Amino acid sequence: MYQQGATVTTSEPSLAWKRDLDVDYYSRIGRGPLLSEDSLFISNNRDILAAISRTDGAVRWRFSKTAVDPYTAHRASVARTNGVVVTLVLNKRTRDSEVIGIDPETGRKRWDLPIPLDESDDEHATAFKVDGDRAYVGTTTRTDDGVSKLYVVDVANHRVEWQASLAAGNLYPEDMAIDDRMVFLTTDEAPADMANVVAFDLESRKRRWDATLPIGEGIPVVDTDHVYLPVKAADGPDSITALSRTDGTVAWRFEQRDAPRTGVTVDDEHVYVVDDNRLYALDPTDGTPTWSFQPDGGPRLAGSSDTLPVVTENLLVTGSWPGDEARIRAIDKASGELVWSYDVPHGTVTSPFVADETLWAIGNDRSDEGPITLYALADQATE
Repeated sequence: MYQQGATVTTSEPSLAWKRDLDVDYYSRIGRGPLLSEDSLFISNNRDILAAISRTDGAVRWRFSKTAVDPYTAHRASVARTNGVVVTLVLNKRTRDSEVIGIDPETGRKRWDLPIPLDESDDEHATAFKVDGDRAYVGTTTRTDDGVSKLYVVDVANHRVEWQASLAAGNLYPEDMAIDDRMVFLTTDEAPADMANVVAFDLESRKRRWDATLPIGEGIPVVDTDHVYLPVKAADGPDSITALSRTDGTVAWRFEQRDAPRTGVTVDDEHVYVVDDNRLYALDPTDGTPTWSFQPDGGPRLAGSSDTLPVVTENLLVTGSWPGDEARIRAIDKASGELVWSYDVPHGTVTSPFVADETLWAIGNDRSDEGPITLYALADQATE
């Protein structure tokens, strides 16, 4: 959610164009949207991937139509690397879990790599992440004596480089963060006697540390020193908890009334978290609030996966969810002051992302269900 090098207009943008799209939109972090020079890629369960024209919002292709085999989407991230869009799918004909590369221009599959899962243990893929020219697949099993694994895929050469055990049991990894030769995995599906936060060292190919926390659907977010997770406490207040990347010890906690469902946003200066319709900027060294912002009326701020604040070099931009109206807000990241707002006629709007001086946002009236409207907002109207 940190767009390094990008800046946002400091005046209220105008509508360049909008278009209702006949595609579903799944808003989980890491599943898009993605951009190429001429397309915006939206990931969903029906089409796996759809390419939308950045010129007028027309659907250029759907993978459900261009693919030869029928596929089912894993709850997986999508990424552009080595000239293709990479994701993880289940081939309904062969029943293989495949990492695939899709041509961004034609929507056709360029290559596929079945993951060599253990059929005797009924092993299946549950987590996926792309980082540079490597993809990472986390798995679990449906047998009592199965082993959860991590598969590392060389995307450029279409091969599994190596695999290693994550846990002797059904860990069911769900979400991942990857940084500086470390993989951080989280889940709320692990058995009660098994740690549900795992830090895995890619050099030694072994677990470095683990922890057991009531994180719900918390997605790990990392910076140079910490791993940040929303913790739902059974007794006492919720918190954003900062764990040491080195050994998993608790560095600090920021107590709050209701921890966000999925996570936080970080940049080089702050940790940004939403709590009870208020946005906080926290000092990453100790969790002390630097400033906070609360809207003066209008739709509420929310810390869900599609409305977490997107941070650029000058402003934070946020969507809103859910309600009878939706509003995009731009907030000065140094002071926490509202810079501008823009209303859209929907129940929810995603936090926008920036490309070529245009803000791209998706509005809909029922979360994670179509139809959706794509908005292109710019400094001045072009129509």
